[in-house]
Amino acid sequence: MLNKTRRTPRSTVIGLTVIFATLPLPAAPASEPTELPESFLAFETQIDGKCHNLSEGGKLQVLRNSHPTQKIRFRLIRYFVDVRQRGRATGTAEPAGEGVALGCTRVGGRTQRWVIERAEFETGNDQ
Repeated sequence: MLNKTRRTPRSTVIGLTVIFATLPLPAAPASEPTELPESFLAFETQIDGKCHNLSEGGKLQVLRNSHPTQKIRFRLIRYFVDVRQRGRATGTAEPAGEGVALGCTRVGGRTQRWVIERAEFETGNDQ
């Protein structure tokens, strides 16, 4: 008995691979932002007399929005001595504007920091 299996010629498979490999990928819809809001938020420290007096070496922690036109609503988690604290810090960071003061980086000689939990572009005319 002869085993008659049907095989696709190798040249056909290679040809199809080349065709599919050169097809462009579909573009994202124009309405979707290409960058996430949190990519525009950055933490900075500033020299501050009150924070330095509170704890030597302490600086003011500021959250800044680098987006040129969009406001960003944020929600942050605060850590004190690397222990997550209750509650959340929330607010809106103005576009390319003044930073949002969060608090001192050191309190009583111990460190304090914030982490972004959520960020979203503000939509509509909420004022």
